[in-house]
Amino acid sequence: MSNFTPPEHVQTIVDKYKQQSTEKVGVFPAKIIYNGGGYYLASYNISTSLYYYLIISESGEVPLKEEVEDISLIVLDMISFKVNLRRYGKSLVGERRIGVMKFSLKVLQKVYKELKEELPASTNESFQRFIEVPVITLDKYRLAKENLKAANEIIQHVLSRQVVDVVERDKIDQYIFNLGKYAYQQNEIQMKTYRDRKRVITYLLKKGKWWWAFCLWIFHLWLHPEKVKPKDRRSYLSARAQYIDEIEPEHNVKARQRVISRIRNPVSEGDRL
Repeated sequence: MSNFTPPEHVQTIVDKYKQQSTEKVGVFPAKIIYNGGGYYLASYNISTSLYYYLIISESGEVPLKEEVEDISLIVLDMISFKVNLRRYGKSLVGERRIGVMKFSLKVLQKVYKELKEELPASTNESFQRFIEVPVITLDKYRLAKENLKAANEIIQHVLSRQVVDVVERDKIDQYIFNLGKYAYQQNEIQMKTYRDRKRVITYLLKKGKWWWAFCLWIFHLWLHPEKVKPKDRRSYLSARAQYIDEIEPEHNVKARQRVISRIRNPVSEGDRL
């Protein structure tokens, strides 16, 4: 995408809407297809956190602001995809993490197979729930790899042809949502099984199964505790609302509002340059 160059007549308009000599001007390196038309988005960087935007049609026209708000949001989504892919990908598909899960699952299955006939009912249930932790984590790992691969294939397609449309944006958006949901589900199963894990380890200690108890105790400490720390509670509740209740996070709504407020396209015909 670094080799992308907008048409000359588009670049001329981009320069025309520059308001300060110190602004750093850039053009999103792909043509945006929306409702059958082609568009380009220019950004005007005033500081590290302050940008303004201009959407220009393929023919060189500058549409009214209300006509291009959705187009600016397509670009916002595309820019955030790389950050989110890195964020969720690292938390879900780390090989070290998966290695620990596989080892712990083998230990749990071996111990449970040997002891299940003598386990009290409550401990039996706790064992099964403890086993769910690595089972669910490994399943989310598999699904995460599939989503990451699919999302990266679309991104590479966009990079190669330097064109992006709403369909591609929506597909990647769903992949990113899935990755976040998998991460939440991993934390949730760990939190829900905290007391079950302690019950199993305590039982093994009473039975003199010191080595197994030690292995599972290390695994237990490595997992999420029962409750969220006060400083993390807001993030946890936001994730639950987003991935379980499917309520859009407030920070996403504010981000879109912020982008729309910074569009330089004319509000009315009389505002055109």
